[in-house]
Amino acid sequence: MTGSGGREQRESRQSELAALGRISAELLHDLGNMVALISGRAFLLRDATRRGEAPVEEAEFLLEDCREIQQMMTDLLGEIRSPQRTPEVSFSLAEHTELELNRWVRSAPAVDAQLHARLAHSVRVEGPVTFYTRTLRNLLVNASRFAQSHILVTLHPLQDTGTGREWAVVSVEDDGPGIPPSLAEGLFEPFRRGAGEEGAGWGLGLSLVAWAVHRLGGRVEADRSPRLGGARLRLFLPRARRLGQMAPPASGPVERSSESNSPAAGGGKAPEDSPVRGVLVALVEDDHQVRNVQTRLLQRSGAGVMAVEVELHADPGSLARALGESRADIVLMDLHLGSLTGADVLAELRKLAPELASHTIFLSGTTHGSEKLGAPCLLKGQEWPNLLAEIGQTLKRLGFSCDEPRRHPPT
Repeated sequence: MTGSGGREQRESRQSELAALGRISAELLHDLGNMVALISGRAFLLRDATRRGEAPVEEAEFLLEDCREIQQMMTDLLGEIRSPQRTPEVSFSLAEHTELELNRWVRSAPAVDAQLHARLAHSVRVEGPVTFYTRTLRNLLVNASRFAQSHILVTLHPLQDTGTGREWAVVSVEDDGPGIPPSLAEGLFEPFRRGAGEEGAGWGLGLSLVAWAVHRLGGRVEADRSPRLGGARLRLFLPRARRLGQMAPPASGPVERSSESNSPAAGGGKAPEDSPVRGVLVALVEDDHQVRNVQTRLLQRSGAGVMAVEVELHADPGSLARALGESRADIVLMDLHLGSLTGADVLAELRKLAPELASHTIFLSGTTHGSEKLGAPCLLKGQEWPNLLAEIGQTLKRLGFSCDEPRRHPPT
């Protein structure tokens, strides 16, 4: 193609790649969490096998995560390489909503989630299925941060009376305080942050949500839930006009149970040379699944763990106060806590508990730019024995000794 048509096509492609670049930081954070899950579960599985156990459920969790990240990488590479958007794969929206909601519920969030579906399983959407499942997961994580006790997911059809176009609408609602008006306009900007208590926490993965929904041919809207009173985020996705190829399910049906009940969750004897043996660790991680796995890994390594529920704290000062009042000896903290950042929390912690702040280590999916943090930052997606060794070496550099009496001896 030559002339104006070719130029428009090139400009459109450049615009698409630029949009992908703008959400790359959140995308890397998302992928980093998935790698950390896979690495942690692999270690727990190997550890349980060495003890003569057969943790089939843990192996199933691991396989699910491997399939998801493999499919996600395939879908992303397809977006980068393909000069034109010609979807050949479609997926059942109702089926994958049920599967993803079940997977999320299994991570034991402290809220009740319900699904009301008025959409047949035969209704399909064209495009990469992981663009939808990761979008839904991010909306659920955001809703769980602010919900008092309930989250409602609804599916229903919608027909545009003007154009006759058929849509499928996915709505995620909560009974929290709702979206502050000051944040509504820039809600879908990368790593959006609010000022003060009113806006803190909003923005986790929402620029990624907007990008993914756009690539599926749809749009996302945010307003107040008419039923629960909190936030409502709605995805408007065009129904497939043709059947296309069927995307494989991300996982099978699951029961509502916590991963902490897995056979590989605990038991056994911690290694004598573990650098965190007998140490009480404050674990600050906003992803339920990652937090569960990291808690189990630390416990298997002989540490006491105080897993901080980030969603209960509206601003960096509140979270820092909770850490300062804790009995923790050290802090392991995710660098990106939704719209809160570990750097902001550490700045507040230095005012309240300087000693604990000096024994704080960040964990992240990438260490790019971490030299400006003023605290060590480690890759959380690496193999657990390597990460544990790095934690030990870092604690020594920070002047922390496991041989000294604890400031607050664990009980």
